[in-house]
Amino acid sequence: MDPTEGTVQRPAAIIPLTVDDRTVGVIAIFATLAQKKRFDTVDFELFKLLGQHAAAALVSASLFAHTDRKLPGLEAFLDLSV
Repeated sequence: MDPTEGTVQRPAAIIPLTVDDRTVGVIAIFATLAQKKRFDTVDFELFKLLGQHAAAALVSASLFAHTDRKLPGLEAFLDLSV
């Protein structure tokens, strides 16, 4: 499929946002620019990296919101090293 011709019903790409093999969302790319006629290996690697980092950011933002926007103290990180 030509990724420049994606639609809302048939996106050019759907990138799962995953944390520990659990999907927490998706990014849908509906179409690409005209010069992008196909996806290459490097595109799929970028999608994978984007999905992992975006998922971690969403989970972190959710945790931050649930803690009344308070950052953890140094003690929280020291507990992780044990």
